[in-house]
Amino acid sequence: DRVIALDLHSIKIPELFHIPITHVSALPIFVKKIQSPIFNALVDEDKPSEFLKDSVLVSPDMGGLRRIEQMSTLLGGVPWIATVKDRDLVTGEIAIKSFEGPLHPSELPGKRAIIVDDMISSGKTVVQAAELLKNNGVVSCDILVTHAVFSQEAPELLQDSNVDRIYVTNSVSVPKEKRFPKLHVLSVAEILAKAIKSKYKK
Repeated sequence: DRVIALDLHSIKIPELFHIPITHVSALPIFVKKIQSPIFNALVDEDKPSEFLKDSVLVSPDMGGLRRIEQMSTLLGGVPWIATVKDRDLVTGEIAIKSFEGPLHPSELPGKRAIIVDDMISSGKTVVQAAELLKNNGVVSCDILVTHAVFSQEAPELLQDSNVDRIYVTNSVSVPKEKRFPKLHVLSVAEILAKAIKSKYKK
């Protein structure tokens, strides 16, 4: 009768369905986590907004601009920047060496970087993005991603990287053997429950 989908990779996908589809986002979950004082022990519990003034949102590629702009709006205008991803068409290898966006790289030193994406597969993109950010002076780098596919050696790569913490949702089950110390799993139960209940509202 109806499809409920979470963070589809393209906003065009719902147009392919011939039955009602509800497309929900994990961004409100991420916003709630970022705004919580416990997100960083250095944040004053009474002044979470001071922490946000020192933060910058990051899209790990240009395809995530719409998502990062939405996240910025939900957080009251936190500045954002995107890393530029180049892929070798022969080898498939990814290289991230530059930035684009309204925030200039010269403004990154001292910032707290928060990378937001819809999916982690191999982890190579976000690890390179985090390395570029750290090389440009950010003091920390957290990642918030909806779908934790974790293919290949992703858990080891992410754990050994200079990323500080990685938050994913339980939209994809993360088995025990793919969990690692830097990983934190957030539940999507509440937003899916609201989407289901909305069908029965008069």
